Amino acid sequence: MKKVLIICTSKIGYSGITSVIINYIEQTKGSVQYSFVFPCGILPDFETYFRKIGAVTVPHISRNGHPIKYMNWLRKEIVKNGYDVVHIHGNSATTYFDLHAAKKAGVPTRIVHSHSTSCKYQLIHKVLRPLLNKELTAAIACSDLAGKWLFTRNFSIVNNGINHSKFRYNEEVRKEYRKELDLDGNFIIGHIGYMDTEKNHKFLINVFAELVRQRPDARLVLIGDGRLRSEIE
Repeated sequence: MKKVLIICTSKIGYSGITSVIINYIEQTKGSVQYSFVFPCGILPDFETYFRKIGAVTVPHISRNGHPIKYMNWLRKEIVKNGYDVVHIHGNSATTYFDLHAAKKAGVPTRIVHSHSTSCKYQLIHKVLRPLLNKELTAAIACSDLAGKWLFTRNFSIVNNGINHSKFRYNEEVRKEYRKELDLDGNFIIGHIGYMDTEKNHKFLINVFAELVRQRPDARLVLIGDGRLRSEIE
């Protein structure tokens, strides 16, 4: 059985990347031995799940604050456990920090998975992008634009896997939640997404402001959390 280390360079919580990782794992459990490194932390709601299916490590060294120390720590962890594959999920070329540690540790399959088309660290992204593309062995993206954002070489698009049976329409559930949220009789617009710049909630709210002028019964339901939650509220 292959030993796979998954590294997520954003916080594990109510986010798209977390959902994608879980959906992939659910389809491959039993055929792969998983371990996880979450350098940006993990919400308690998710910790129990990940510990059940593999060893979870949250490093005490700051990945962003001390990247050299973090890379040395990660290299030693990888060597100690002898992984066959390291699969890194992220939004920018700062995934090079994790990738370089895997290369130094001699991991034969080093996957970088691009999940976005922007990041907060534009300059560092531009500097590290060429180095990243030299050291990875496989490039994956959730879309063509996400691939072009991070990679200068050929990449594969892997659509975000969703177990659609969980989201089948259910009239009783609909009634239950409308009653709980006091939304009976309202025209509802729903949005699910991490509350940060890439989801563009400001535009969504501006559009809804125009809609509610035409339909006073309209309500906007935002589901998620994130860095900009208080600003959006």
